[in-house]
Amino acid sequence: ASAFLLTHLVTLTHYPVADCDEAHYSNVASVFLERGVFGNNLTGEDRPIAQNSTGVGRLFALGVAFFFRWLGVSLFSARLFSLAGYLATIVLLYFAGRSVFHPTTGLLAAALFALSWIALLHGHSGRPDVWTSAGGIFAFLMLQLAISKERIVWAGAAGLVAALTIEFHLNGIHFLAASGALALVWGLRRRAWAWLFAYGSGVTCGLFIWFFGHYLMSPVPTALVQEIATATIQHSMAGKLTGLVDWWWRQYWVGTNYESLLQGLYFGLGPGVLAIRREFKGRMLVAYIILSALSFGLVALVQEDWYRVLW
Repeated sequence: ASAFLLTHLVTLTHYPVADCDEAHYSNVASVFLERGVFGNNLTGEDRPIAQNSTGVGRLFALGVAFFFRWLGVSLFSARLFSLAGYLATIVLLYFAGRSVFHPTTGLLAAALFALSWIALLHGHSGRPDVWTSAGGIFAFLMLQLAISKERIVWAGAAGLVAALTIEFHLNGIHFLAASGALALVWGLRRRAWAWLFAYGSGVTCGLFIWFFGHYLMSPVPTALVQEIATATIQHSMAGKLTGLVDWWWRQYWVGTNYESLLQGLYFGLGPGVLAIRREFKGRMLVAYIILSALSFGLVALVQEDWYRVLW
């Protein structure tokens, strides 16, 4: 474990090559340390984004800012926070696999993620994607616990966690959609009205925190809502579904020069086996994957290849 961690630390700033997204996300954290606002002034102080970069998740910016405060503003500090997210995802995968299936399943899931080059790349990137992945797994784990325990406290916590996932990146909305749909179906079938109310209260609280942190603290004009509406309304359903299939095809076939073929086959085999076995927890996981992916295909205006780490 020590050698594994040391290898990551030594190569942290060398692989991969730094990109402009890392600079922009880091700048928001740096501006927060200097002025107490989540602004991005890389493109000038006269733009509204210099006072409020609404598209940047506050939890992610605060995390990077903490590492900057602790170690100084640098590429190493920014990537070290992402490395922490990579390690957190490994741990969460273990507990999710253990809770839903078996300790061996948890160990295998954690190990396969840890050794995946896709995960490694994001663990060495100052972008928030790996933390969003951790949030999506945590949201599923909390939902599973809330359903198995059938207690309103767990339901409220599950709703809050699902909503706060978007405080890492807006792609967290897809996990909120999947968690919310599953919670609604389960609650209605069981007529667990108090449980549903608690879950909805958690979601409402999380969304208010997001709205407060992004708009009420420093309201500025934003094209965010317009972009989401454009992606949702102005494109046909068939076109979106075709685009989603093409996106998955690129991730595990032609887009990676066939390097990820084995990984893609394994990824597809798991949900297929779970669907055949018809176990409740397994089918819930399959539904969570499908619903979050569909949300991504139907809502997301930008569908970059690096978002694959979320699933």
